[in-house]
Amino acid sequence: MSFVFSSELGIETKSSDRILDICKRLDASSYVSGALGTNYLNLADFDREGITVKFQHIHHPVFK
Repeated sequence: MSFVFSSELGIETKSSDRILDICKRLDASSYVSGALGTNYLNLADFDREGITVKFQHIHHPVFK
């Protein structure tokens, strides 16, 4: 596994387009987003590029 800073990629788009452009630059086939990504990601664009978007739905335990 390797890590890349998005600032190293020279991508200047914003919001959903930025995430999509990062995925394309890194030849990603999928992107994992938090549940609130449904509020801003343009899923049609990801689908058009063949990138699957998966949403995390984490239910944190409640402790006494």
